[in-house]
Amino acid sequence: MKIIRRKDKKTAETSQKADSSAGVELILPNKQEQFNVDKSDDHEVWKVMVVDDEPDIHEITQISLKGFKFGGKKLEIINANSAAEARDILNKERDIAVAMIDVVMETEDAGLELVRYIRNELRLKDIRLIIRTGQPGSAPERYVIDNFDIDGYKEKTDLTAQKIYTVLVSAIKSYSDIIAIEKNIAKLQIESLKREKAAAEAANIAKSEFLANMSHEIRTPMNVIIGMSRLMMDTKLTDEQQQYADMIFHSSEILLSLIENILDFSKIEAGKIELESVDFDLETMIRKLTDMLRIKASEKGISLNYHINQNVPRFLKGDSNRLRQIILNLMNNAVKFTEKGQITVTVNCTNSDEASASNNREKNLDEASASENREESMVILNFRITDTGIGIPKDRLNRLFQPFSQADSSTTRKYGGTGLGLVISKQLIELMGGDISVESEHGKGTTFCFTTVFEKGSAVEKPVSTLSFDDYLNNQPIAGTKVLVAEDNPFNQILALKVLEKMGIYADLAVNGIEVIEALSKKEYDVVLMDIQMPEMDGLEAASIIRRDNYKIPIIAMTANTTPQDYENCFSAGMDDYISKPIDHAKLREAIYKYTRKTE
Repeated sequence: MKIIRRKDKKTAETSQKADSSAGVELILPNKQEQFNVDKSDDHEVWKVMVVDDEPDIHEITQISLKGFKFGGKKLEIINANSAAEARDILNKERDIAVAMIDVVMETEDAGLELVRYIRNELRLKDIRLIIRTGQPGSAPERYVIDNFDIDGYKEKTDLTAQKIYTVLVSAIKSYSDIIAIEKNIAKLQIESLKREKAAAEAANIAKSEFLANMSHEIRTPMNVIIGMSRLMMDTKLTDEQQQYADMIFHSSEILLSLIENILDFSKIEAGKIELESVDFDLETMIRKLTDMLRIKASEKGISLNYHINQNVPRFLKGDSNRLRQIILNLMNNAVKFTEKGQITVTVNCTNSDEASASNNREKNLDEASASENREESMVILNFRITDTGIGIPKDRLNRLFQPFSQADSSTTRKYGGTGLGLVISKQLIELMGGDISVESEHGKGTTFCFTTVFEKGSAVEKPVSTLSFDDYLNNQPIAGTKVLVAEDNPFNQILALKVLEKMGIYADLAVNGIEVIEALSKKEYDVVLMDIQMPEMDGLEAASIIRRDNYKIPIIAMTANTTPQDYENCFSAGMDDYISKPIDHAKLREAIYKYTRKTE
């Protein structure tokens, strides 16, 4: 190769002729002009890497491409003197458009190994690769083209300045087309993902609305069935009639439980379950659940007991309703699948070594110290529900937590159930920061073990003492209370008025929000029991108007709308309390007493 240094721009001429080396004879610019590639806009340049162990090749390539532009973008040449140096550069520079690679460098096939590294290890599929060799015998053209993912194979003797320029234009155009295609594909994928996301969100909204409506529509008649059967059970019935009434009442409660399981499962799938955080008394909860199921267990001759370790704080803060749902489901299963023996519920605190954990302590911490001590206030509880029931074969344990599945199809025929209880329990436990496991021996019994995370809570105020429904006529601290019932469903109207009548209350009725406001303007009431979904004016709008007009009367929502958002909407509208349908008569009585009792 002949290189002629240019001394005078006016007299310099360029000639090209082949020789035994590279076949390129160039008039070179002065030293200070050789590498003045404009980098004024680095992100708007084409990056080209030249990999060659001959310094002259780098110099000639740089000169040949001076002033190069394609698509309005200039050139940035990156030089590597070996395959090893090229690897280091490629690991840092992932936006190189073209690499011109010599074959013979550190080794006879260093360039080819570099190509393999680029394509197979770095997995750079966009970069265009041009093989340049001065020893074609070391890498025959057909062999290289057949076995390597390259865009061009050139012998150095064939690379004039014009051909270097032409080869690079072709390679950059190819790279540009690939990038454009990838951008279009990415854009289409993003647009497709956006459409899919929007469709999924719309489907979730529709599903949530459907679930809310379904819950309302199911709870409305269930309120009448359960409420009326309960009222009927308190009347004088023959033994046969009493048996029928009991069957209706208990069957309707089972139906409600199954419906709520299906709705809960759908809510969890849709990500619509929100956990509450309230103070509660764990010992009282466990005792009440045990007492509730002990009658059913005793009918089968089963002993039902519980034990709470001394290191477990009595008062906790978290979602007590969901914890109750989990424990009740597991205890129900234990009673259902146990014919003799015993069932034991044990609770232990796994992150406390205290002999006694009474946490009815003063907490006068400022915000900063509360944040620092938050971790110390967390409690990890371990619950174990052990029975001596039928047990589960080991090869069927993996089916327990699958939706609509039970360990054995014959189990469904004999014992009933949807197979959703354990699935819902598992998902709720995981939402509460815990996990669940099971140990079982077929024919000997089963132990379900789960953990949950709570905060240490404060002492819970004892609830208003609850009278049994049979005692309402004889002990009525709320008798004579002036109550306005807002309810549009005729059957629920009759039920509400009859339940209140049992409590010694003769209530007035309004069928929509407009009638509520009119009634309040004509008569003084002690409390309003407000349905939400009513014609002409719903309960939320009515409550807002009542508060706007400065009525101080307590408003208790009495509704089949049961989502967390419904709960928030009621309080935002100015209501004081919330009772969901089917109505628990005792809770209704306590709510009325809470807001109407006279303080001495």
